[in-house]
Amino acid sequence: MRYETFIALRYMRSRRRTRFISLITYISVGGVAIGVAALAIVLSTMNGLETEVRQKILDTDAHIRVVTFHNNGIEGGTWQAVMDTLLGVPGIVGVTPYIESEGMVGGRQRVTAVIRGIDPSTADKVYTISKAILFGSLDLGSSFEPVSPENSRKLEFYGMVVGWDLSQRVGPMGQKGYVAVLPEEEEGAGAITLFPSVRQRNFKITGVFKTGLYEYDVAYAYLGLEAAQNLLGMGNRVTGLAVRIDDMWDAKSVKKKLEQVLPYPYWVITWIDQNKNLFSWMTIEKWAMFIVLGLIIMVAAFNIISTLIMVVMEKKREIGILKAMGATRSAVQRVFVSQGMVVGVMGTIIGLVIGYGFCWAQKTFRLISLPPDVYFIDAVPIDMRFLDFILITLLSLLLCLIASLYPARRAASLAPVEAIRYE
Repeated sequence: MRYETFIALRYMRSRRRTRFISLITYISVGGVAIGVAALAIVLSTMNGLETEVRQKILDTDAHIRVVTFHNNGIEGGTWQAVMDTLLGVPGIVGVTPYIESEGMVGGRQRVTAVIRGIDPSTADKVYTISKAILFGSLDLGSSFEPVSPENSRKLEFYGMVVGWDLSQRVGPMGQKGYVAVLPEEEEGAGAITLFPSVRQRNFKITGVFKTGLYEYDVAYAYLGLEAAQNLLGMGNRVTGLAVRIDDMWDAKSVKKKLEQVLPYPYWVITWIDQNKNLFSWMTIEKWAMFIVLGLIIMVAAFNIISTLIMVVMEKKREIGILKAMGATRSAVQRVFVSQGMVVGVMGTIIGLVIGYGFCWAQKTFRLISLPPDVYFIDAVPIDMRFLDFILITLLSLLLCLIASLYPARRAASLAPVEAIRYE
């Protein structure tokens, strides 16, 4: 142990006349610990929320979408060939056609919704909608049923799977109603009419799903691919192809491969492109919290400054003796920098232990629970990342080092003769 460190530790010990200074030192350690623990807990919680939201989105949507630039859809026969091409690209584990359009679902209430047509035979390779079904099944076939017990005339009803929140407005399992969309502009159509024709088909709710994301559960209704084509008058066309890859973080590199094998008019969109604004906002919010909570450590650093200044005032005679014995200015400065860094290291270690312990307990035992009917999760999520803990440690030690410099320079500037003149 260097003698500067030994002296710094010696100055931190409590004596009768310096007990108040020691108490302030321990308060500084506690302040640093609280700031570090708060940062660790908040950043881990923000990471957990980001991970949960991302997973929920990817459970209900594709990693990559292949569409056309003019959004005219992919013609029948062509999309089957494109599908075979995509399956031959390394990293792709599933491809399925889909149709997506805005429409209206009428049951107990009339509600605007996103109508998504899927192929049940290949949809499970991309979407996880079948795993999210609460009631019923992914039955998207059609059936002919009588209009009423009194009327024997039969109507065709398409099977439809809707989100939980949408079912609260449209109707429960078995509810019958209609789904309507505005058709594409017909060839040769003239001026826009005030009341355009509307395509409408009957449906029966065969399943209710719950992903946990309100935006999906309140807005999405699934039809079979052929039923959606019939409803929209698309013939054998599809809106695009949904792709799932083995590593979602490899989406950008897979996109580059697809852009080489699929020239114009095809357009490749990754899940990162689709949700760029959402995840950018979450990243900004995370680092804003990092800066704001870092102010707690800065407050503790001010305590370190006041503590070291009082130590310098109380130890004037000892500093003078050290310099009279040959201690250099840099050596005296290192004594007080070491004292400030001891406070910083102790507070940082204690804070990291508290933060890690709380996060581990929450992740393991779910101490803080949330009402699942209000939030999309049943407990506060935690995702501890090594890089975050490293950044917290560096920030804490840097602030403590900066706080130690001014008192250390004041101590080093004391003249030995002036310090021991009246002793």
